[in-house]
Amino acid sequence: MSDEAGSPRLLARVRGPESDVAFAVTDAACWVAVLRRPGTAGDTVGTFRASCSSVEADAALEAARRALAAQHDGESGDVGWSIDLDGRSVLVSHGTAVDEGLDAAVDPLIARALASPVAAVRLEAHVVDVPGMGAMLGFTFASLGTEPTSLRFDADRFQVTDAAGSAFALPAPSLGLVDGDGTLRDGLHATAELPADRRATCSFPLGAAGAGGEDAGDDERGGLVGADLLGAALSGSIALAGPWSADGIQPFTAQASVQTVPKGALG
Repeated sequence: MSDEAGSPRLLARVRGPESDVAFAVTDAACWVAVLRRPGTAGDTVGTFRASCSSVEADAALEAARRALAAQHDGESGDVGWSIDLDGRSVLVSHGTAVDEGLDAAVDPLIARALASPVAAVRLEAHVVDVPGMGAMLGFTFASLGTEPTSLRFDADRFQVTDAAGSAFALPAPSLGLVDGDGTLRDGLHATAELPADRRATCSFPLGAAGAGGEDAGDDERGGLVGADLLGAALSGSIALAGPWSADGIQPFTAQASVQTVPKGALG
């Protein structure tokens, strides 16, 4: 994994029930690690990096120092930044971060970095009618960036959401990720390494989705029909690059909208 421009001068992280985003500034780059984001179906998770000027880096550090100085022990507030800077590690409320200009200083850097993945994946979910097999639900990971991405899934945390907003857990799959040329990447029984710019899919018979669900739109197999499915989600662990490369694999959650591939589209 890449480690550009040495040790980070600033490390910060927003971590809560629906968010887990980390940010780091080195002498020449800003790094972002995304592990969970609220309401962002189809967004990427993993590590991102973009260059930043010394002026931008200094501005982020100075804003972080102001936020640290302004934070009072026991101050209440919503989830904010956990900041590591100048040998200190302090939780700064979101209100303090805004008031002291930390959000304003780092938001443009984060946006820039998110456009430049290093080792990241995007979840996609499709319902496909496979001749001889019926409808299949595929969890596909597109590997983005310049480096391989290593990840592993929680086998019991694959789920789908129907039009009524009800979530249904899928039975643990027996086979993990398989890429387009038939290579087994797994991710269930062993860590899967996806080369950059590749795609790999874990598939389920659609009848397994919501089987036995009292409120589901059942088909003749006792599961959901493709039109019933709006969202898909799973969780697991992913290896981060850059400043976090020595931390081991980190828990992530990914979401995607379910797309139905028209019959006959596969030829």
